[in-house]
Amino acid sequence: MIGAGWLTDRMNRPLLLGGIYLIRGVTFIILVNVGVDFQTLIIFAIIFGLVDYSTVPVTASLISTHIGIRVMGLAFGLISAGHQIGAALGAYFGGVLFDLYAQYDWVWWSSVWLAVFAGLLVFLLRNNPRMAAIEA
Repeated sequence: MIGAGWLTDRMNRPLLLGGIYLIRGVTFIILVNVGVDFQTLIIFAIIFGLVDYSTVPVTASLISTHIGIRVMGLAFGLISAGHQIGAALGAYFGGVLFDLYAQYDWVWWSSVWLAVFAGLLVFLLRNNPRMAAIEA
């Protein structure tokens, strides 16, 4: 997260956030292919651990420059609430898919595609640092 914060101040933020989401998608592919290989599990844990919360500083920076610092608390609260609702729905539908198919493959592959979709969607954002100077 600290590294992502450092990078947020030094590079194109939508590109960084999109890249983080795409790397997260790749980690799910690694997880699906772990099998009984402990080394692959360790590789997954390291890479996922690096990108799991690294979206937070980039997202906070994008919020502040795109919609302004005055409503950043509300915006970040709404994003966090949406994240929790998505997590609850993901857990619920993960259970539904397991009940239907007696395996977790659908859950992991849907996680891959959702992460890839989020990464591609973020690439549509503009890096708009001009608004931060206006709001300050």
